[in-house]
Amino acid sequence: MSILSENYEFRICSTNIIAFNNDLFLYESGDAELEFELHRLVHAGKLSFLTVPEGVQILKQSNAKEFRKVNFCSPVPPVGSTGPCDCFINFTTISCTVVNVDAVCTIPSTNLPAHIVTTGACTNLNGTLTSGFINQNFTLCSDELEVTISGFPSVCPDDIVTDTWGPQIVCDNGDKHPDWDWLESGDVALSYQTSYGTTLFAAKEKAHAFSLKRIDGEWEYRDVDELSATIIANRLGEDDCEFKANESETDDCDNCKERVATVKGNQKTAHCPGDVFGSYHLKEGNTVITDWNHQIEFDCCI
Repeated sequence: MSILSENYEFRICSTNIIAFNNDLFLYESGDAELEFELHRLVHAGKLSFLTVPEGVQILKQSNAKEFRKVNFCSPVPPVGSTGPCDCFINFTTISCTVVNVDAVCTIPSTNLPAHIVTTGACTNLNGTLTSGFINQNFTLCSDELEVTISGFPSVCPDDIVTDTWGPQIVCDNGDKHPDWDWLESGDVALSYQTSYGTTLFAAKEKAHAFSLKRIDGEWEYRDVDELSATIIANRLGEDDCEFKANESETDDCDNCKERVATVKGNQKTAHCPGDVFGSYHLKEGNTVITDWNHQIEFDCCI
């Protein structure tokens, strides 16, 4: 085993392994394009189940059972047998609770039947695969999905492979800078954005608002009687998705045209849907424009 770089990465034989955020990301060494993309995601702090490119196997660092199955000294394999029927099971995560099962148990270039048994899915299988293989999505309805595939009894009775897949626990640690939103009433408008971003030293949730008036047919930034922006943020731990803190801040004024409310926290912050939202209020004369629950969209599986 050798340490490769500052990218939380090491190598065992021909397999490169990145240890990041309690996950292990395994890929075959020598793929320069894949390596560049993984390193870019590491440096951006965005490498996760949600962003990982194709060609990478993901294991939880705590999952010793799965780690022991990996043959590091050849290209990263699916779980497989060594008998004549060349059985294997390969899981590809589709979403938090949906997985694609690619499994086969037959002699290469033949179509011997195989037998498959699944447990833990919303719809399970227990029967014969006439072609010897399956490629199908399963939705999890329990703690884990277990798949067993076995070879044609008279040809390879000892070729039996079992593997399990569990639900993904992932919260979103990515920066979010959505497009600015716009509300108008008559000749008055509110332009606003709720965002989340990280710097070298901190993570920031922000509510930002501008007031505008239509002057001679053109929108211009102008003062209004009242303008306010409020940011409310729940913070989750980046590693465990557990609740860490709640913060809020309001910035309001009379006779102004811009307000910014910001809360700051540790870099190792993540969110799920509903964790960060802004509230906005504008008043000019009898005109009132509000958006009390302007949420940031996050991708999260917990």
